[in-house]
Amino acid sequence: MHTQSLREEERKAKDEKQRLIDLELKVQKEEDDRLREEGKKLKYEEQKLRETEEKLKSMEAERLQKKEEQILKEQEQQRTIEEELRSNEVQKKTEEERQRLIELKQKEDEEEQKSNEEEARLKENEKQKIAEAKIVEDNRIQEEKDRLEEWERNFDKKQKLKEEEIIRKFYNNSDNNKAHEDNKVFEDNKVHEDNKVSEDKPE
Repeated sequence: MHTQSLREEERKAKDEKQRLIDLELKVQKEEDDRLREEGKKLKYEEQKLRETEEKLKSMEAERLQKKEEQILKEQEQQRTIEEELRSNEVQKKTEEERQRLIELKQKEDEEEQKSNEEEARLKENEKQKIAEAKIVEDNRIQEEKDRLEEWERNFDKKQKLKEEEIIRKFYNNSDNNKAHEDNKVFEDNKVHEDNKVSEDKPE
């Protein structure tokens, strides 16, 4: 009966250990799936960042082309104005136009500077967001790993204590059974000797 109970305990412990192993495998699979999904998301964000950069480059090229066309146009206008410099009125108009072009160029330069600063700021913000997201994810993964390792250590410790208790009970029961058997043999021998003495004693 004790052996059957011990076997039942061992079977339950084995089943529990297998259940925990299966649970650990399930958790690991879910974690791998989640990490794979996070990796895909990160690649997607990087792809979108590259597309944004390409779009900004395209816009910059288009802006430069328009600027060159504007410069050529302004140069043509300047030549036209220079041909009209023969009169004071033309000179006055030329001066006014020149001043307007200067102001326009200054305005364009200011807008270009603002555009470049905004572009740089957006890129920096995007990089910062990606970096912060990666730090958060790395910390979360490490915390999850630490919690799992702590749980495994606690489980192994408890399991070891259970095994030691089972072994202790097993040896205690074995010692008790042996003592009982020795006592029974002693009593049987004593009865046998008493009977022999009684038979040998003269009437």
